[in-house]
Amino acid sequence: MSVSAPSVESLAESGDGAGFVSGRLEEEVREELRTRGVLVWLDKSDDYTDFVDGLRGRWLAGEFPYPVCAYRGSFLELMLQLDGLVEGRSNRPLLIHMPGFNFDEIRATPVLEHYEAGKVYRKSLSTLVTEAAAGKVPPEEIEAFVGSESVDLEGADRWLEEQIRNTQGILEHLSLSSIWERLRRQPEKLRDVGDVEAHLRARLGISAEWAVTTGLAAGPGGEFECREEVDYFRVLGDWMTTWALA
Repeated sequence: MSVSAPSVESLAESGDGAGFVSGRLEEEVREELRTRGVLVWLDKSDDYTDFVDGLRGRWLAGEFPYPVCAYRGSFLELMLQLDGLVEGRSNRPLLIHMPGFNFDEIRATPVLEHYEAGKVYRKSLSTLVTEAAAGKVPPEEIEAFVGSESVDLEGADRWLEEQIRNTQGILEHLSLSSIWERLRRQPEKLRDVGDVEAHLRARLGISAEWAVTTGLAAGPGGEFECREEVDYFRVLGDWMTTWALA
């Protein structure tokens, strides 16, 4: 299943405070609920409790279309939440969030019946961030971020928003051929539009090693040092060409 990350504009218009990572997560959860019905979310690392509490609050306020129930230390409370939600239509969309449980541990809980009747949803935070950032942030920067010890969903939202705003700007609205044309023939049009090299590496998936291998590492401190900005942009055009040919 392919789920696209929300744009800056769509997030601004939504008004619900969703970030780029959590916005993608909500889109995916909505699609899973719509197509699969009862969904038991096994969140072993307890990465998404605040996110799910937000969904539940919005459902109770009539702002989220599907029922959301969550285990928060009391199975009795959870069973009361579930009461009446699965009667009649067994395939009715319903989200049950189970933080701290895996495939084996869920079988020793009162949620077993719903677990066996519905579908399981799992998503590691590192996978979510990688999917949301793909094509927007250079691969090694994604790897470095998800490899840090203090990653949480809120921090991931802040990180990706900052990365996107720093590297995209108007570039995201240009086709790759248009960017190449400007790099080679009209480099003056790319002044003050952000980090062109970072945008291209993220969008094309060009690794830092590729720049070193080709000898076209044109940025500050790279093996190739451009004397003027125009030279730098033209080298980036060659960089794109070598990647495409490879």
